[in-house]
Formats: sequence, structure tokens, C-alpha cells
Amino acid sequence: MSAMREAPRLLEGLRMLDLSAELRGAYCGRLLAEYGAEVILVEAPDGNPWRHVGPFAGDDPHPEKSVAFLHYYAGRRSVAIDLADARGRDLLLALTATADVLLEDMLPARRKALGLSAAMLAVANPRLILASLTPFGQTGPERDSAGGDLVATAAGGLAALTGDPARAPLRPGGDQGEHITALHGAVAVLGAVLARDAGGAPARVDVSAQECVASVLENAMEFALLEGRTVARQNGRHPISWPGRVFPCADGHVVISCGSAPQARACFALVDDHAMAADPVLEDRDVRRANADGLEARLIERFRDREKDDLFHRGQALGIPIGVVHDAETLLRDPQLLAYGFFRDVEHPDAGVFTDVGAPFRVDGAAPPLGRAPRLGEHTAEILEAIGVDAGARAALEDEGVIR
Repeated sequence: MSAMREAPRLLEGLRMLDLSAELRGAYCGRLLAEYGAEVILVEAPDGNPWRHVGPFAGDDPHPEKSVAFLHYYAGRRSVAIDLADARGRDLLLALTATADVLLEDMLPARRKALGLSAAMLAVANPRLILASLTPFGQTGPERDSAGGDLVATAAGGLAALTGDPARAPLRPGGDQGEHITALHGAVAVLGAVLARDAGGAPARVDVSAQECVASVLENAMEFALLEGRTVARQNGRHPISWPGRVFPCADGHVVISCGSAPQARACFALVDDHAMAADPVLEDRDVRRANADGLEARLIERFRDREKDDLFHRGQALGIPIGVVHDAETLLRDPQLLAYGFFRDVEHPDAGVFTDVGAPFRVDGAAPPLGRAPRLGEHTAEILEAIGVDAGARAALEDEGVIR
């Protein structure tokens, strides 16, 4: 992939300790690293759990070759410390004194068992921002309930909106609950840093995955709050717009989401069904939705022999909100992403050279700099030396398995 000019490091000078072990924390840390923060991954001597999750580069099950770890933990430095050991916790507290933010995604009971209370961390560094990304937040009856993406999308209401109304709810693809939580976490951390640096007290950032998912259900919550009714699963249809669904075509699928009568008429003009394009049934949104089955069948029949790229370009020219349905393979060849410079080449001492996705934003037209994922404990010596742990002390701690 072609190299792009690098953007300035927007968060230059911000240091964050990353204790994450779940996807929500991993992606939050990657985002902040993309923004330019110095992110130090604090992992156990046997490695962050994601190091042991396949697939692996070269099909070699090696802790430095996990594809998931290489992606989600890009841009970090690594210090390997056993937090189950009191000496390891003391090292973490010493590191905390040098940090602006501590990011963690463990259950409150787990953090309490480790002796890492918010009060203790605040003693180590009164300016520290503690950011916790957990399934249900720090308070309430479910605060210590476990869960990843499946639980987040179910508990937050997104699964109930996904799939066929005649069948069980479905989990949306792509770990949406965890990624949504990570995005909210990154924004909350940035807001807390701005507030602290403007003279405010350091904030305690508490992000609940359930709340994050429940906050992005489009109009489902509004219908429930204002009208007392539940939006049913739409089997891929948009609950309001018509047409608003995926349509099969000769070589794949396209998606259309029309919010107005002119756009609906243009859909039929796209397939040369001019009689239907002039039919008054298209004028009113509710009438269009009431006749959706018949109208969609008419479009499906005419889309059957047309190719997706042709439909996309001709539909866009007619003002139709239409898009091609991509999978991961076709995204690698997508002209828009290639022109944007979305993909980046990464060189890793163990995994070799590979292509990864880059940051989904540009600053003054430039991509943000982001380094590779670290080797396990790659920076332990220099990070601990900076807080006064000399070579002899490090050797003793390493011999006893406290650091690596």
C-alpha cells in the first residue's frame, strides 16, 4: 500500500496506562494511540489474553503473531508486570504517578480484589483520570456481571432489533457493542483530559457497555419512551424509510435507504419502470410502507439482471441513497478506500510485513502516525528504569516472575 504523509500527534504528551484485556478496552486504547497519546500496555508476564487468540500470522500459534493482538494493540509500548503480586501492584502505582490516564476494563470486583481502588490510585496520582469500560458500569445491581459483545448487544437492546421478527433475535456482526463502548470511552477520556487541564478536578470516567448500546438504537427508544410501543425487528428493512433494505442483484447486493417520494420514484426510474415511477402510491411514506412487499418484489425482479456497480453509479446520479454491500475481501479492492489510503503496511519483527487497516480519519489531509504492536515486555526495562527500578532490582523481580 502507498505511504501517506503523517498527521501531527494530536495528543502528544498525554501518557496512558492500558490494563485492558477485553476488546472494548483494546480498541479504546488503539484509538487514543492513533490520536497521538503514549499508551503503555500493562500486561501479565505470560501476555495479554489477546496474544493467544487466533488466527495467527503464517498460521503459527505464537504470542507475537496473533492477528487480533497485532491490530487492536498497535501503537503501544509493553511492560509485563504480575499485578497479582504485591510487588507488581507497587510497580503499577509508581507508574500511575507518571500517567495522565489509567484505562481498564475489568469487573469492579476484580479490580477491588487486586487492591486497585479509585481512592488508592488517586493517592498515587491526584491528577489521574481513571477510565473504566465495563459491561454494566460501576454501580447498580449488575455492576459485577460479566459479558462481552453478545451480552452488550442483547442487554442494550440491539439484538432485539436485528433479524426476522418471526425468529429469535440476532447478534449484529463485527462486535458492534464492544466497538461502540470503545468509541464512547475514548471520547469521554478526551473530555475528561480537557476539563482537567482547564483547571477542573480529574474525572472518574465510568462507561457501561449496556448504556452505550442502548444509546444508539436510533428511534427505538424514542418510540418506547414517547409512545409506549416496541419497534419490532424489521428483517433488514428500515423502520421508517422506504425503500430501506438490502436488494439482491446479479453479482451481489446493494442497499437503498430512501426518505422521500422523489427518491422512491427515482428507484423505479433506475430500472426503467417509468409507469411505477409515476404512480401516486409512492407519494406518501406510510402508503409506500403499507405496500412494501409488492413494491419491493417489483424492484427485486428488475435488479436481478443488473450489476451492483452499475446500480450504484446510476442510482447515485439519480440522487438515490444507494450503496454496494461489501464484504472484507471486496473492501480490500474498494477504490474509495484505496484512494483514501485506508490501509497501511506494518513491519513487525516476528509477524513480518503485513497490511492492516489504518485510522478512519485524517488531520489536514494526513493520516495519524501509529506504530506496530509491541512484543511481550518489550519496553519493561526502559519503563521501569525511568521510575527508578535499577538493573539489579529488575533482574531479581524477573527471576521471581514478577516482571518480564
